[in-house]
Amino acid sequence: KVYILDEPESPYYQKPLVKKSMEIISDPLFDGSIMMVIILNTISLAMDSHPRFNDKVLLFLSYLNILFTVIFTAEIVLKMTALGVKEFSKEGFNIFDLCIVITSLSQIVV
Repeated sequence: KVYILDEPESPYYQKPLVKKSMEIISDPLFDGSIMMVIILNTISLAMDSHPRFNDKVLLFLSYLNILFTVIFTAEIVLKMTALGVKEFSKEGFNIFDLCIVITSLSQIVV
């Protein structure tokens, strides 16, 4: 995915951490990996309720859910770092992803 920034010469986008984050999120492997995690997460969530598994499998699935939440949180942090909050918020899917991550984090904490 190609990211077009409103102010690419801004001092913010010259910072090494921001440049590295942009490099990571612009890599096609990043998007492909996130898509694979989304698919695996969907499968694990579907297995959570049917058929009824024993407690060890359910515990494993809950650990997987935490792992997926950590991965999705890292994705949000990378994107926010690379794009800045203003650019990040311009894309509706980013806001949607952020809402999902906040909801997932709240489920883990509680």
